[in-house]
Amino acid sequence: MRKSLASASLAVLTGIAAFTVAGRAAADHVDCANSDWGCLGYGSWPLEGGPAAGQRVTVLGDSLLQNMGSRLLNELVANGFHAFTNGAGGSAYWHWNVGYIVHNQNIRQIITSHGSRHVVLALGANDARVLAGGDVTRDEVADQVLKGMDDADAATPGCVILVQPASHGTGAYNTAAAQVRDVLSWLATIRNNQYGTPHFVLINWHTHSLNHPGWFAGSENIHHSPEGQVAYSNFITWHMAVARNGGFGC
Repeated sequence: MRKSLASASLAVLTGIAAFTVAGRAAADHVDCANSDWGCLGYGSWPLEGGPAAGQRVTVLGDSLLQNMGSRLLNELVANGFHAFTNGAGGSAYWHWNVGYIVHNQNIRQIITSHGSRHVVLALGANDARVLAGGDVTRDEVADQVLKGMDDADAATPGCVILVQPASHGTGAYNTAAAQVRDVLSWLATIRNNQYGTPHFVLINWHTHSLNHPGWFAGSENIHHSPEGQVAYSNFITWHMAVARNGGFGC
């Protein structure tokens, strides 16, 4: 596993153009009510399975993962992985960073507890939602994304795969989603240049889904139709398989 680097200055960012699980609606150990990121009421759906000898992988996400139920886990297992997946509706990077989703466990601790070789952070859609609402700035989004990236980096020896969210909502959301994609791209480039290896891998769900309106639940809805859930699961599984086969160099 790689040693995390000190956080890069984010000042230059100004130039960069339900399935509900029973449990706490708001984690009692995190002061979400006084946070700009907000409290959540959708629970999460952690799942784990696969062959004991399969390469261990973790996927953390939001409602786009949660709404799939066990689809992604089943597909990863069918492709020989031992997988842990957890989707939490409404969650942004902040909620995972502060241990809101999994009690007292941040991204680093979650990944470490499952011994994963590769990890997918399928987040960013709710960062865009909160950004579009004006509750946070782009630099605050970048701070949280960078913390999540570095925690994942510290916990896994392989690839940290970052899903770039689609712009398939309202005009304000779409602009914010594009900014989140820029943040992810900028930070991944910075970190990979510092390492000298492509440790962070960007996978662009926006461009992949752009010409497939039928993959979404509506014309201004980022959530997926049943067809879109299949496509999203395939999208993540395919990139995991490339990582396992060494195709990304990490």
